[in-house]
Amino acid sequence: AVEVWNVLAAVKTEFDKFGEVLDRAKKQLITAQNTLDQADTRTRAMQRKLKDVESLGAGEAAEVLELAEESEESGDETI
Repeated sequence: AVEVWNVLAAVKTEFDKFGEVLDRAKKQLITAQNTLDQADTRTRAMQRKLKDVESLGAGEAAEVLELAEESEESGDETI
C-alpha cells in the first residue's frame, strides 16, 4: 500500500509539471496565432493597395523578382 501511494505521489508531481508545460505551449500557440493574425491584416492592407495594379504572368514575375535563378540554385523543383 505504501508503494502504491509513493507511485501516486510521484505521478501527481509529474502531472503538475505536465500541466505547466501545457500552459507554456498554450501561450506559445496563442502568440503564434496573434502573429498570424497580424500578418493576415498586413496582407489585406497590401492587397487593398494593389487591387488596381495589373499582374504579370508567373514566368515574368519570377524573372523580374529574380526567383528563377534562386529556385535552380537551391535545387528546388516544381512538380
